Amino acid sequence: MIEYKHKANYWEAQFQQVKKREIALVDKVEELKAKLCKREQQLFDRKSEKNTTSQEKNPNTTTQTKFKIIFRVR
Repeated sequence: MIEYKHKANYWEAQFQQVKKREIALVDKVEELKAKLCKREQQLFDRKSEKNTTSQEKNPNTTTQTKFKIIFRVR
């Protein structure tokens, strides 16, 4: 009977350790998801898209500027 109590206590302690580890890992996953979301917003936010649309509206000026720079270097 004492042996079964000992085994039950052992497995209960093991379960508690695994439960703590799982909670820590879930917290870490949530933290990493939040960081990923923040980075995606930094990369693909509307603010960065506005800059590209302004360049798309007037592509000749950027091409002419690049040509002038290349021409001056030679």
